[in-house]
Amino acid sequence: MDKILLGLAVVLMTCSAVADIVQPQQLLESMAVLSLPAYFCTVLGAGKLVGVAALLVTQFSAAVPAFWREWAWAGFTIDLVGAVACHLLAGDSAHAAGPVIPLVVVTAAHVLDRRSRSSERAAA
Repeated sequence: MDKILLGLAVVLMTCSAVADIVQPQQLLESMAVLSLPAYFCTVLGAGKLVGVAALLVTQFSAAVPAFWREWAWAGFTIDLVGAVACHLLAGDSAHAAGPVIPLVVVTAAHVLDRRSRSSERAAA
């Protein structure tokens, strides 16, 4: 189950990153409602891709320090909580629920990831 949620989190964050970089009109309109500049999307997209890469590389290579994985989870959480907060504070409550489902997936994936990694260390 942990691998399924990890895969789902990676797919969600990759799709979100691609949308941030491509910047479709709907995203730009949403950013304008939040009073955020369009280039902010590019920064978020790049950060998400780095986080996805950190999760994937640490999944398949023990040589990469585990703290990269933790920073990726933290970055995704900050991004998604920040998205909810921005929408609520801007009075755009209709779109505030959008990031909640990915936030639940990322949180569950992180919890299961930590449990599986700690049980792997205990078994070794």
